[in-house]
Amino acid sequence: MLDRYYFAEKDKGAWRQDADNTPRLINARKADPENLCVVASKDHAGPEVATMLERMEGASLKSMGSSLKFCLVAEGEADFYPRFVPTMEWDTAAAQCVVEAAGGKVCLEDGLPLRYQKKTLTNPSVFTIGDTKLCWMDYLNSSTIEVKT
Repeated sequence: MLDRYYFAEKDKGAWRQDADNTPRLINARKADPENLCVVASKDHAGPEVATMLERMEGASLKSMGSSLKFCLVAEGEADFYPRFVPTMEWDTAAAQCVVEAAGGKVCLEDGLPLRYQKKTLTNPSVFTIGDTKLCWMDYLNSSTIEVKT
């Protein structure tokens, strides 16, 4: 739809290519805790994302659909993509490869990487993180605990 392509090769990097232009190497960016950019779906953000944003002072929210949100984190246009509602393995697999090749991480609420070939093809909550050195778990645990109580 956007005539934009993202692709990656293990241990070699991730790229973005627009239309017929030459592919360019992309990397997740170092997060600025006072100016974070969060991407989420308009339809799936929910109260958990709102609670997280309250804890991320100065954060902005970009709303869009599809796996483009993963790729925005991979190319350094966003810092974090929380997805509290389930996805399917086919929704996340290719995008996870791009994110990880760009230096980011796709993980579960406990911080462990999202894995595949589970008994069910449904993924639980998934978090896409650009800067793996920033303590994202503080935002995740705080927001989900507050929402659930």
